[in-house]
Amino acid sequence: MDKEYKTIDGELELKNMRLQMSTELMQDSTKEQFKKEKEAIGMSAIMASSSATTSSAPQGLMKAWEVEYSLNSCPSAPPELESIRASSQDQLHILSPIQSDNDSSAAPGLRQRLESMGHNELVSIAIDMAQQLEHLNQPPDTKFFMDSVEMASSQFNSPNITGIEHLLKDGLLAFLLKFKKYMPQYPPQVVKFNKVNFSAQVLGAEQGYETVGSKCFKCLLPCFIKRQGIQKFTVLENCSGYLMPGTMTLVCGPPGCGKSSFHKALAGRLFIDDTTTLNGIVSYNGKDISDIQVRRIAAFIAQSDRHLPNLTVRETCAFANTCTSHYNKTEYDFADDPNLAREASWLKNENLPLEMTLHLLGLRGVMDTPIGNTTIRGVSGGERHRVTTAEMVSGTFLVYFLDEISTGLDSSAAYDIVSTFRTYARIKQFTCLFSLLQPSPEVFDLFDRIIVLNEGRIIFQGPRGDVLSYFETLGYVKPNHVDVADFLQEVTTEEGIHFLLPEFQHLTSNEFVKAYMDSDMYKDVLRIVNNTQNVQELWLDVAKPLGLSIVNKPSKPGEKGIVVVDKVEASGMATAINIQHTADVKEGDTIMAIGVVGEELEYLGLPTSTLDAFGIFGKVAEAPRNIILQLERPLEKEDEEAASVFKQEYVQEWWPSTKTVLQRQATLVLRNKSFVYARIVQLLILGLFTGTLFYQLPNTTLRSDMDLRKSLAFLAVMTLSLNTFSQIPVQLDERSVFEKQFAARFFRPNAYVLACTLSQVPFTLIEMLVYTPLIYWLTGLTPSNHGGHFILYILVVFIEAITFATLVRLLASFCRTKEAASGLAGISIIFFLLFSGFLITKNRVPDWWIWVYYISPLQWGVTALVCNEFLSDKYSQPCNNSISYCVGQPNLTVGQAYLSIYEFPTTFLQGYWVPVIVLTCYYCILTSLCFYAVGNIRHDEVKLPPATRLMQSSTSLKPSMRSLPSMNQDASKPTIIGNFMLPKFRFQRSGHTGSIEVVDISSELTFEPMILSFHQICYEVKIPGIKDPRILLSNVSGFSKPHTLTALMGSSGAGKTTLLDVLAGRKTTGRITGDILINGYPKVQETFARISGYVEQNDIHMPLITVKESIEFSSALRLPKGTRAARRQQFMQQVMDLLELNEIGDKLVGTIGDAGLSIEEAKRLTIGVELAANPSILFLDEPTSGLDSRAAQMVMRGIVNIVRSGRSVICTIHQPSRRIFLYFDQLLLLKRGGEVTYFGPTGENAQELLGYFHSLPGVRECPANQNPASYMLEITGAGIGHTAARDFSLDYERSSLARKNFEELERYGYGKGLLGKEPLTSGYAGSWSLMFRIVVMRQFRTYWRNIAYSFGRIMLVCVLGLILGSTFWQIKYDTATGMVSRTGLVYIAVVMVAITNANNVIPQVNAERVVYYREQASNMYPVLLYSISWTLAEIPYLCFSTLLFCAICFTMGGVATNSGQAFFEFWVIFLEYAACITYFGIFLAMLTPTPQVATIIIPIIVNFWNMTSGFMIPKSKIPNFWIWLYWVNPTQYTINSLTAIAFYCDVELPSCSTCTLDPTTCPSCNCVRVKDEGNVLAWLIMQSGMSLNYNSRYKNMGALLGLNIVFMVGCVLALRYMKYNRR
Repeated sequence: MDKEYKTIDGELELKNMRLQMSTELMQDSTKEQFKKEKEAIGMSAIMASSSATTSSAPQGLMKAWEVEYSLNSCPSAPPELESIRASSQDQLHILSPIQSDNDSSAAPGLRQRLESMGHNELVSIAIDMAQQLEHLNQPPDTKFFMDSVEMASSQFNSPNITGIEHLLKDGLLAFLLKFKKYMPQYPPQVVKFNKVNFSAQVLGAEQGYETVGSKCFKCLLPCFIKRQGIQKFTVLENCSGYLMPGTMTLVCGPPGCGKSSFHKALAGRLFIDDTTTLNGIVSYNGKDISDIQVRRIAAFIAQSDRHLPNLTVRETCAFANTCTSHYNKTEYDFADDPNLAREASWLKNENLPLEMTLHLLGLRGVMDTPIGNTTIRGVSGGERHRVTTAEMVSGTFLVYFLDEISTGLDSSAAYDIVSTFRTYARIKQFTCLFSLLQPSPEVFDLFDRIIVLNEGRIIFQGPRGDVLSYFETLGYVKPNHVDVADFLQEVTTEEGIHFLLPEFQHLTSNEFVKAYMDSDMYKDVLRIVNNTQNVQELWLDVAKPLGLSIVNKPSKPGEKGIVVVDKVEASGMATAINIQHTADVKEGDTIMAIGVVGEELEYLGLPTSTLDAFGIFGKVAEAPRNIILQLERPLEKEDEEAASVFKQEYVQEWWPSTKTVLQRQATLVLRNKSFVYARIVQLLILGLFTGTLFYQLPNTTLRSDMDLRKSLAFLAVMTLSLNTFSQIPVQLDERSVFEKQFAARFFRPNAYVLACTLSQVPFTLIEMLVYTPLIYWLTGLTPSNHGGHFILYILVVFIEAITFATLVRLLASFCRTKEAASGLAGISIIFFLLFSGFLITKNRVPDWWIWVYYISPLQWGVTALVCNEFLSDKYSQPCNNSISYCVGQPNLTVGQAYLSIYEFPTTFLQGYWVPVIVLTCYYCILTSLCFYAVGNIRHDEVKLPPATRLMQSSTSLKPSMRSLPSMNQDASKPTIIGNFMLPKFRFQRSGHTGSIEVVDISSELTFEPMILSFHQICYEVKIPGIKDPRILLSNVSGFSKPHTLTALMGSSGAGKTTLLDVLAGRKTTGRITGDILINGYPKVQETFARISGYVEQNDIHMPLITVKESIEFSSALRLPKGTRAARRQQFMQQVMDLLELNEIGDKLVGTIGDAGLSIEEAKRLTIGVELAANPSILFLDEPTSGLDSRAAQMVMRGIVNIVRSGRSVICTIHQPSRRIFLYFDQLLLLKRGGEVTYFGPTGENAQELLGYFHSLPGVRECPANQNPASYMLEITGAGIGHTAARDFSLDYERSSLARKNFEELERYGYGKGLLGKEPLTSGYAGSWSLMFRIVVMRQFRTYWRNIAYSFGRIMLVCVLGLILGSTFWQIKYDTATGMVSRTGLVYIAVVMVAITNANNVIPQVNAERVVYYREQASNMYPVLLYSISWTLAEIPYLCFSTLLFCAICFTMGGVATNSGQAFFEFWVIFLEYAACITYFGIFLAMLTPTPQVATIIIPIIVNFWNMTSGFMIPKSKIPNFWIWLYWVNPTQYTINSLTAIAFYCDVELPSCSTCTLDPTTCPSCNCVRVKDEGNVLAWLIMQSGMSLNYNSRYKNMGALLGLNIVFMVGCVLALRYMKYNRR
């Protein structure tokens, strides 16, 4: 059972202890028995140590010579051992460096003597030892000794180790055994679950997909729409079982079987609401999870990686350790053990659990690197996934639920991590439940028990060793080439029929469940689950002699007796420390089951069992292999003090917890320097612009000048307050991290809210101090009271800003999605701007909206700032009749009279302090709501698949699949298992019998087979701050021929994807040297793009296009010109047949892995898109990454068919199973640094590959049950902290295989004209008319199906139109305030269109940018057509939405309703402006690298346009140095034209001709007069005040059209020259 090729868990130390125990038994044994024991254990330890040093695990594994320590330590060894000891005393003494040089018992300078020895001296010592053994008739295997010498010499050449590496130099197991008594001992947990059921209600599945048309039809005619029914879907059903301390359990099953829900149910993490139901019993040590702090006891490690990207790896894990660990000391007291004290001194005040976690998970090398995300550069994807595990392991938990933690890891790294958990579980008695994707056989063998789920029900639960024999009894036999985990995942699916013996039928889900419930193992599970006492089960894997004395113990009268362990002998193997034992055996333990390795257990606890102590004795005596024992004992009583720490919900008290979170949040604010600097620069620009635009306003009492100061109050409050809404995406991303950490009880929600609030205050202060002084002093606001009003000004702006920041946090807490939060934020902005008291005065607000006016925080801020200005001494002069607004108000000051116009308060108490108090109350109320929302509203990551997939996964097996009447056999190679001869099945398509059909996809469209060869490829990149470039590829050479599938493999960071990118021409940075040839001709990228395809690791597709349309788009634009449409359709159908895509051909791509295609379906589509180009060479990057075994098998079947069609295929692959690895014909293996360690054929069953490595000195052979891919990666140094024992790249360079490859590469290098045609085709494959039609049509389809964007904007304009229309309902403009309100309607409508259109289109463009980059790399269409497609697709929706808005809003407001021409002109101008802003948003999205940068630029540009539009400040008052902005401003052309139409009256009519001189002389003029402005015509006031010209509206239309064209051209130029796909 022990895996001698893996030693990270310390198996060698265990073997050493077993050897020592065996020598103690020699006193009562024969010499022959000793010889056998020495051969079986001693020599195997030498062999294992050789391989251990090869892998060079970070723990510092047992050296080859340490086995001698056990020999020397035998108290009384037989004469043969003494002879060895005496005859080679000097050598053996030197070869025993177990004790340090400082030990009194050690030879002086022992390590120095060893380290000073060279390779030849070590060889001499090994030869002497071999001669001594031959003299004793025990000839050794010379290879073992040479391996040991190789490993020892490499060990001495390794650099010195420090810190935690020193403590772990002898392995994790040895470390834990030494330190165990100094670490706190926590109570082990027995987890039981009984009849657990979990179900969810989902909406019934709809056929097809929604479009804008169908959505509008549903809204307009809801009565004719059939409502979707609610359907109940059972996720988990009647699950019963247990998890034991010290035990590793793996849950297996096909996708959708409920593995993640099973984890969450046992961990208490399931999100329960009105749509979900959970019942059953889950208990920990007999206590229901509702009665304990289960989130403190159990850690759940999810599949998704949710982290704060700006924190480093160490900071993330240290925060988790501080919040959840009870053991994070940095000083240790080992006074009673000087050796430990000396070793502990290496820590140097480091946090031991934290350092161990980082070290064991291979994160110390990146511990100071930010975690990063898609926009912030950080650790790799695999490292990020390890951080997810490390974060929870850093804390103190007793039960671990790990859901697919191996994603993105190579097999060696996955083994190291799981092995570490096993060691922890054994020593610290943790309980662990895992689910893994494609675990290798070595990883699978680390588990003790297996649970197999199918459709939410358990169909197997028992020991790992029983799983295959159990399914054999059902007729399912695992072929040799299939890994056990893959077999278990596929056996219940349609693929399981290929494992079925001829005389059996494939079982349905119900039949699998029934068979399990009839089994003895299920009955034993029920016995334990239903036991009212707390008992612990443990399992031993023991070699003979056991050393156990057992007796029959009578039970209650009438009941069957039990067999107990009466005595445990120290000399027995059952007492030896063995990593296979889940716990130590003790006297009094009850034997509940016994079996032999490879056979099923026989359970004694069942009524049908007749086995007693005598029967067990006989079974042990006859056993040919190790014995498996299942023992049971009462669970030890919990230590109250140790258990008390888990009775508290949180580790830290409230204030320390708050300080911890506050420190982290402060770090985040300071770490996000780019955002902080961007915001400061943004406010600095806006402050300088506003201050200089309104520079030193005139100190007059003219109303127009006073209005400018009022405008400044509005701008100040609006800029700082509304800018906080840009934080919504960041807050929502951070919330997902909060949800995960709160679920693990890192901190209290109120501590988190308080910390977030306090950490934002300094940042808000900085923003305010940057912005407010500029606009206050540059514009010449009041300096009264020695600047006291400026202090009051700052106070209002500060309170306003933090109030809106709290509102943003509240929205992010309440809303589940970004779309919902952004929608609520948009509505909030509309109301706050609308009812701020600036756009519509208080006396003009309709009664039905007046309540919004009073609750608008923006209104209170504007009121306070306006009153702070106009109630100062600067405006304290008394009124006189020369001032228009002072007439009839002699008792008021000028400032008070001005305020009374707009119904602002006229006393400082009511005008300033009351708003300040109200805003403070707002802040307190919103903060309280935040505390409530964060603490009580949960947004768990419940992502049930759509109803279609749920229902599909729950359907029963098709009758046609119950049996396989005719199976394809390879009679020459049968697989013999037991008494059965199992035919070797060929893999078949899902749902069909027969072997793989080779689809000839070149039958209609021919392609030229190409030989790709690459010679001495080097690739290096410049690293900022480092002088020398980093070399990623070093002299890599190889080739790929037609009909050949070549694998690119290596450890993480070896350069696999880098080499693939270089060969495919996808690298945009760095320096490449070497030659890449196609049929002997130098590669030209423009032509190479036409004959090659590149399947990227990330599946990048247009989400709103169907599978069939995606392949059709690729084939139309990449097949040669002149290809007839019928032939193209036929070829496309063949591609879909090949990749089994017909069933999902009409399905939208959607969000991959969620509501759209599954990951496996998306991967096949990605391959199909590239194959549709009919390439000669195909590159694939990690095509099976993130897939389960069945999905990976389907993908590989498609790839094999592609290879058989005559193409050259090169594929990087990370963690292939044995079955998948054997598909490959050739292997190019890279090591870290990008050097070749092997290039050549794999051979049948990988024999050529294994033969090459077996021929190298010091390299152990691959065991029969190990995956060759895992073996190859392991010996070459893959995994966590491993290094290769030898330079395999140097071995390859000197090998005959390299010389053979060199000769073939030379032939390809000089093979011009001999190997095939030169690829000459270049340019675009399609004609311009075809490309225009295909590209534009796809964009139209996308818009038509984009409900969130296209239909969302229609709904938005309806809502916005109704709000504005009802607010400005038939508003009259015969007073000054009425004119302001009418102008405000035009202004707010234009502003809202600008903000919403620009902000909404940017995410759409950025979402498709990655698709554009992929298609450009394939040279599918020109940049111009892509830009045109966006332009044309927007036009119909812009026309409809603006027409709808104008019809609702301005008709209700009574604007431009006097004639059809006026309304039409009004709409055309509004349409042009909406288009202009939309195209500007598209241009900005294409110009900037990320949406975040674009959202920072938009407020600056929009503010520039709004402030220079003539509304805030008239044209006549704009300074000369800013007047140019007025003429390049689309908002100016729009507002002036719309305002002119809204107020225009023909004053040149005879009845109005004299009104311009004296309004009283034209009583018959029908133009609107302003009552409080001397009855002057409203049009005349607006014409002079805003410099309006009604006759210029057509020129303005032309100007807007020109700006539209400018932004369209800008889009093309941005796409052409701004490249952000740096690779």
